[in-house]
Amino acid sequence: MASMSLQQVKYLDTILDALFHYQDPACQLIESERK
Repeated sequence: MASMSLQQVKYLDTILDALFHYQDPACQLIESERK
């Protein structure tokens, strides 16, 4: 995947960013406490 264009990289970065921000920090805390 070294031939990815800058546009594709930015697109993936945006999706990952959105996924991380979508998750509730409190839920992450509870999940980490359970393990």
